Amino acid sequence: MKTKEELVKSAIAKLLTGDNKKLQLLKKQWEKAEFIIEDETDVVFFANIHLGNGSAIAIEGNMNFELGDVYGRTKESLFAVGFILYVRNGRISFFETYTFGDDKYPELDELNLVYSTGKKEIRDLKKLDKILCC
Repeated sequence: MKTKEELVKSAIAKLLTGDNKKLQLLKKQWEKAEFIIEDETDVVFFANIHLGNGSAIAIEGNMNFELGDVYGRTKESLFAVGFILYVRNGRISFFETYTFGDDKYPELDELNLVYSTGKKEIRDLKKLDKILCC
């Protein structure tokens, strides 16, 4: 990944990977979304996500939760950066990425995305089900 925009797209795509109906609905929201990167520092940045007026179907029950089981790995650190996708009122709202105590965000082209299991393709589905269950 060469840009922050590419990183946001890749991390959110990975966070929304799965067969769960709620994830599928969030994926449809994301396909129509636009985002702006804001509030950048050396260790964190945010992306405000805009879904458009009434174009996104909300998850039933207008749920609020966070998906945060994707990390950026470097050669030096298994979990160099974290990613959180915030869902508010059943809709994707904003995205955050941050370091774990480092003074500077790693070079983007050094990052490889992995799940909290430390693996690229193996996700902790039990933890994910607890987040998406209610």
